[in-house]
Amino acid sequence: ITSQVATVLKSRLQPVSAPKAQSDHPPNGNVDAYDAYMKARSATVLDEAVKQFDRAVELDPDYALAYASKARMLVDTVSNGGLSGAEAEQAYEQADAAIEQAMRLAPDQATTRITRGYLLMLRDFDWRGAEAELKRAVELAPDDGDAQYMLGLVRASQGDLAQAVELTRKALQLNPRSADWYRWLVAYLMPLGRLDEAEQTIAKAIELQPKGIYNYHLLAIVKVLRKDPAAARKAAETEPPGPWRDFALAMAAQVGPDRAAADASLQDVEQYADGWAFQMAQVYAVRGEPDAMFDWLQRAWKARDPGMQSLLYDALLLRYRDDPRYAALARQAGLPWPPVSARPPAAAAPVKP
Repeated sequence: ITSQVATVLKSRLQPVSAPKAQSDHPPNGNVDAYDAYMKARSATVLDEAVKQFDRAVELDPDYALAYASKARMLVDTVSNGGLSGAEAEQAYEQADAAIEQAMRLAPDQATTRITRGYLLMLRDFDWRGAEAELKRAVELAPDDGDAQYMLGLVRASQGDLAQAVELTRKALQLNPRSADWYRWLVAYLMPLGRLDEAEQTIAKAIELQPKGIYNYHLLAIVKVLRKDPAAARKAAETEPPGPWRDFALAMAAQVGPDRAAADASLQDVEQYADGWAFQMAQVYAVRGEPDAMFDWLQRAWKARDPGMQSLLYDALLLRYRDDPRYAALARQAGLPWPPVSARPPAAAAPVKP
């Protein structure tokens, strides 16, 4: 009995093992390798970033974080619409090779697990595998906001919006200066019908990045959901020039009274057909043409468009969730059906001409 009591007391009194320390420094202490890593992180051109990451691992072959960060940047570039087709495949191949090296060198580094989960989610549509990696990242670094945010993303992808909101808010508590995380929180709030919160949240992202890409695109979607074409157009016009601005303008036109302008706006975004199939589907969803919407979603799935990971939380598309084609598409992508989240409010119904 004494032995058993001692064993129990020992297990209770022993301190819980702390998460392994996470560091961005090269394991061999090579200053030049760290300098190359920092240059890669601040680079604005993908080729230059890849060049600097490669230099970092050339100087320190054990620099797992440089491998993982290179992979993350490549996947981010595909996700943000910068690469498609053969270029996207090449980027994924490079990312895969880099993350394999990171896993070999530092499987207990949170960034390694985060990036591997991200790759599994966007390239392979392996939701369970991605979630397992991201849960491990949170275990390794519970105070890492990126781990919390990414776990929220994979939960949202499976339709669990309540947990996605909770995890993203935790991430923002750890790092309230991340405009990107505010933008994702907006995406989760909109299908829940929490449009006031969504507007307040995007205002915070705009405060942090007044000229940030995608801020006013999201605000335009909120206004579209409110059936306010004038406000939607105003927001869309404030988005920096480029594809996101053009798509926001097209969506705003679909809820406006001028049908000729709505038709013309479709031609403006057709130039982006390659690589932007998911956004084309969104425009047709707002337009109230589900047949065209599903045609574009099938193209998006065939192209493995990164936008497909938001199928279960896209406020514009979910209005058609009762269509059997929606369930079929979700199952085709390996997503759980029905999703956990509640169906969107009636206010999100499309405005037909």
